[in-house]
Amino acid sequence: MNITQAIAHARSVISIHGSHTSWTVIGPYAGIDGPYTEARRTSYAAASRLAADWKYQIALMALGCSSDDAFFLSEDRYGPWEPLVRRYAKEKRVASMA
Repeated sequence: MNITQAIAHARSVISIHGSHTSWTVIGPYAGIDGPYTEARRTSYAAASRLAADWKYQIALMALGCSSDDAFFLSEDRYGPWEPLVRRYAKEKRVASMA
């Protein structure tokens, strides 16, 4: 899967639903296409942060990163997730050429 496909896939499998103080984030919990689960948050901002972390993890796994490494990298994520996916792919490509 290339970078664009990984980002598009991550966007397509994570969703946010709700209103006021009840928000639900839905996505796969076992791999990039596995069975789905949901997590609840009390604000849209918290749900949005969770969704971004989750999308970042899904995109990294789609590019070949292990689920444990993807989780670890998402813990250190700061800022928009899509540029970080591109940077990860670029660093991975450079490392494989060395």
